[in-house]
Amino acid sequence: MKRCVLVFILFMSMITAMAQETSEMAEVIEMHDVVMAKMPKLVKLINELQTASQKSDDNKAYKNAISELKTENKTMQKWMENFGKLFDVDEMMKGKKLTAQKQEWLNDAMATIKTLDKDVDSSFTKVEALLNK
Repeated sequence: MKRCVLVFILFMSMITAMAQETSEMAEVIEMHDVVMAKMPKLVKLINELQTASQKSDDNKAYKNAISELKTENKTMQKWMENFGKLFDVDEMMKGKKLTAQKQEWLNDAMATIKTLDKDVDSSFTKVEALLNK
């Protein structure tokens, strides 16, 4: 009887661990989707800044803002490229169990995408203020 209880507890802890990994992967993908949804606005703001820059005598602030947005766009592209290399479709979409190393990579990916999200929002605030001058 003790053995059955022990096996049951072990089994349940494995299921919980797998569900947590799946949940964490889903959170990372959801965060990716949040940032991706901001990319059209980012491109639109780059275009607006380029137009405003051409009309301005002092266009240094515009060029800096353009550079910042382009860097964030490249960071997003690089993040997606790296993420696709680190994880296969079964891990991303079907909840395939991650190795300890891949779990670390997933944690790093989440930290990076969260930081990028904050950076993009911060840039949007700065650019919108610059364009409203």
